Amino acid sequence: MKKMAMQMAISTVILIVLGVLVLSGLIFMFVNQIGFFKEYVDVADSNVDVVVSACNLLVTGDSLYTYCCEKKKVYFGEGLEEVEVNCDEASKLDWSSSRIEIMDCSSVSCI
Repeated sequence: MKKMAMQMAISTVILIVLGVLVLSGLIFMFVNQIGFFKEYVDVADSNVDVVVSACNLLVTGDSLYTYCCEKKKVYFGEGLEEVEVNCDEASKLDWSSSRIEIMDCSSVSCI
């Protein structure tokens, strides 16, 4: 009777050790091999839509100073060109001119 109980305990320990090894192997594969999956997944790093939505929310909220003065980093184009503009400047660029609602920035002085 005691021999049977000892066999169950040893097999349980062996299964736990194997499970931990398999789990750590899977974690290692996913962490180190993520580049393998990246070539099959098209990741868009452009944030133009986010900036356009943010600028339109500033117009809706009547946040004149933030709309006219706060700079936002925008990534766009094939090589993901980076530009830092405020919403007023962005509304004059070709990638957003028809999508951003316009506010009059003439009364605001940005420091």
